[in-house]
Amino acid sequence: MVCSMNAEMITPPAPGRCALQPRHFHRSGNSGDRSCASSMMPEVQDRVAEYLAEPRISEAVGHLQAILPSDTDVYIVGGVIRNLVTKMIHGRSPPIEDIDIFLGNCHVLPPLQPATVTDLGGLQWHPGTCPVSFDICLLKDFVILRKNRLTPSLDNLMASIVP
Repeated sequence: MVCSMNAEMITPPAPGRCALQPRHFHRSGNSGDRSCASSMMPEVQDRVAEYLAEPRISEAVGHLQAILPSDTDVYIVGGVIRNLVTKMIHGRSPPIEDIDIFLGNCHVLPPLQPATVTDLGGLQWHPGTCPVSFDICLLKDFVILRKNRLTPSLDNLMASIVP
């Protein structure tokens, strides 16, 4: 499951509001096997929107939006999405430590500081007072897609990270 949106869909947040309005949640080929996935979709969308509306998260996402080209496709996978869904299904999850973001239709990583280069072909951004880090990677540079010579697409991304 992935939350996807276009950078132009990210609007400056009003106090206490979400800076990122999810366009839709995508279920890749195998995820249809999960019986509760479609019935939980509105609840999952609401929970992700609530999380992204938290002021320190919203501020960081707003900063990211301000420096991305408006036609950039933004895919939030793993990290926050995985843990929120896991908690909804099982009642508990590992602590949320990062927000994993893949950028499509984008040719250079955004200039973010402080950030470190990751082993998977992206960067890990630690924005100010935000309680989580952001792992950001260009879809075209994701090491698993490159290693397997897969076309950089959302479907190939999901196939490469979902067992």
